[in-house]
Amino acid sequence: MRYKRYLLFLFFAGFIMFLVSACGGGGTTSPAGSNGTANISLTDAPGDFEHVYITLSSVWVHASANADISNTAGWEKFPLSSPVTIDLTQLENGQLNKVWSNLSLPAGNYQQIRFFVVSTEDALAPTASALGLTYNNEVVDAQGVHPLRIPAPASGIKLIGTFNMSAAGTLDLGVDFDALHDIVKLGSPVASNTEYILKPRLTYFDLDNAGAITGSIVNGAALDANDHFVIKAEQLNSDGTYHVVRRWTGVDTKGNFTLYPLAPGAYDVVIRGLNTETMIIRNVPVTKGTTPTDNPTSIGTAITITPGVDYLSNGTVSPTGAWVQFYQTPTTTDMPYEIRYRHFDPLTGQYGNFALSNSPMQVGVYNSGSAISFNTTIPAKTGVYTAYANAELYNRSNPVTVGSSTRAVFGPLNITAPAVAHKVTGTMSMNGMGSFTNGYVIATYGGLIVNAVSLQSPAQGSPYVDGNLPGGVPNAFYGIESWAWSSNSFAIGRPRMADLTNGDDTVNIQMKTFKP
Repeated sequence: MRYKRYLLFLFFAGFIMFLVSACGGGGTTSPAGSNGTANISLTDAPGDFEHVYITLSSVWVHASANADISNTAGWEKFPLSSPVTIDLTQLENGQLNKVWSNLSLPAGNYQQIRFFVVSTEDALAPTASALGLTYNNEVVDAQGVHPLRIPAPASGIKLIGTFNMSAAGTLDLGVDFDALHDIVKLGSPVASNTEYILKPRLTYFDLDNAGAITGSIVNGAALDANDHFVIKAEQLNSDGTYHVVRRWTGVDTKGNFTLYPLAPGAYDVVIRGLNTETMIIRNVPVTKGTTPTDNPTSIGTAITITPGVDYLSNGTVSPTGAWVQFYQTPTTTDMPYEIRYRHFDPLTGQYGNFALSNSPMQVGVYNSGSAISFNTTIPAKTGVYTAYANAELYNRSNPVTVGSSTRAVFGPLNITAPAVAHKVTGTMSMNGMGSFTNGYVIATYGGLIVNAVSLQSPAQGSPYVDGNLPGGVPNAFYGIESWAWSSNSFAIGRPRMADLTNGDDTVNIQMKTFKP
């Protein structure tokens, strides 16, 4: 299947015009002349779907990272007059697209953006119907059409990052959506169903303080899309103990790649693919003001990939909404590099059949765009990784050693202080619906699943307990909903808010049946 690049929520012309006219409608107000002008562009991420449709309803921004939608004060809101459905796969090739132009925002520091998506299970929006869709949000892959579930859509999808809007100034932001990682295929709830879920961890960048890296790879006689190459720009973390990924991308059908936007500085570029040896190019500079088409840093063309051998890894975690990062250290003088990244299945807390390289690494140094000389490097233990699990609102796990014969077991992860463990309890009302094969009660925070509790054969009055949720602090509000499947139907309990700021809470869920 050919490589795709996806741009998060690219609003076509009518949507842009609406946003421009709607700016300033709601939230804070400022004296005349104290507003600035904001432009928002959306950037690419790779993926392997034929189509990804999402139906949008509104965008909000706020000055506080901790503001919840239950506290409406301070939000700048831009609702659409009617929802808009787009196919993200039509917006590919790694271009930066300006989609939100000349918006007048009050001067100040902003720490939160939320995108709102129409529920997958709602009646089809007119734009989704006009496209002949089955769901408001759906994924089309080689096997057919599948629902793309949006956890607690009424809470919005929270973007991570901070930007400053100066009075009478202009600000250009780039929003990054990681389609390959953030659209997660669920373990089949029932044998006949395939489901995807949006599990977003979104970021945004100041494009006025950014630069670009470009390059190209070849893999033998031809580039095979099934190799799933990923290119990462990494830097040491703040205490210098391991490398963190600042930006990543895939390759096009010719093997070309672009890493953009990146803050100015030096990066180590990691290249990995399935059944190939991992490559690292050290000390690649990024210059402010460069773009993919204007004087980017080129790391050369036709970097030749060396074939390798993979093995399959499996693991489990608690809470279920975690993700895992796999690190390797090329030499004893290096700090670990993130080689692979994986979301756990957000319902089951498991991952399976995840390929990790069991081969040496190739390491070289940037040479001002000239050919790079690579040296074969044997890690201390070939095919052995140090892995960490992370989850929103929880501390990073202790390191777990992963090898070809190891099942990785993480957690339960510890809650980040000063929060402490609280729980949500309740029952499911399924009047006249009979019973289902299986189901889950899901707790979300900022649009991201935190934890899911499995219910076997859920029926009328089924009790649940979702415990070990971070609480006892301000803004400990969770969206609580339930999903249930049988062989020929799907039911959902509309999201309700749980308040864990001062202790436990009770949320009873009323189920409603939808098509599978």
